[in-house]
Amino acid sequence: MTTGVTQVDGVRLHYLRAGSGLLLVLLHGWPQTSDCWRPVLGELSAGFTVVAPDLRGYGLSDKPTTGYAKRRMAADMAGLVEALGFERAAVVGHDRGARVGHRRALDRPEQVERLAVLDIVPTREMFRRLDASLASGYWHWLFQMQPDLPERLVGRDIRGYLEYFFERWTYNRHGRPLARTALTGPDPYEMTGSLLAWAAVHAAAPDAVLKLGVHGPVAAFGLDTVRLAAAAAGVHEADETPARSR
Repeated sequence: MTTGVTQVDGVRLHYLRAGSGLLLVLLHGWPQTSDCWRPVLGELSAGFTVVAPDLRGYGLSDKPTTGYAKRRMAADMAGLVEALGFERAAVVGHDRGARVGHRRALDRPEQVERLAVLDIVPTREMFRRLDASLASGYWHWLFQMQPDLPERLVGRDIRGYLEYFFERWTYNRHGRPLARTALTGPDPYEMTGSLLAWAAVHAAAPDAVLKLGVHGPVAAFGLDTVRLAAAAAGVHEADETPARSR
């Protein structure tokens, strides 16, 4: 496995790369980075050129103060594919990354060989069903949409904030320690990119979810997720069971 940095429209995008063959792009969610794909890179790279980037605002990629609409982030990924010398790619996106991948398939269908979206339902549908129970379970959605306040309140204990979610969301709590996350340092500014990216997704008018390659809830990157990701080279229409949203 190698790492690299490519500049796309003035933004430096960090990525992991392994293998050879058809390009398979893996897009992480919140609050992950490309690091979340490391456990499956080895198996996937046996049949693909696998590229796992840090989205704009996350990890080791640049964190500008603007440009976090899905269309802009999807354009980043299209530019990265072209910069790496590829014309088409299979795309697997999880959570926020699935929304970016979906937008990319809508805007650049000629560049997307296949698309698998994991662990999401349309944002508009989530807000349509919002009640006290959902608000209690997904309070961070509403909190992180507020301008500047999350950075102020979370900035002094970023690790504690993220560990709260990892403790409650992680299926195998002993399988992997908290490693590099969406935030790379103690400076509250490091929080800005990922929160701006997160808030922009939920503020934008959502698109209908692509029903491709997802046959049920996917919450952990284990063998089932590996198989889903590998299926991006020959994905087919899913059944009507929606993926569980974060």
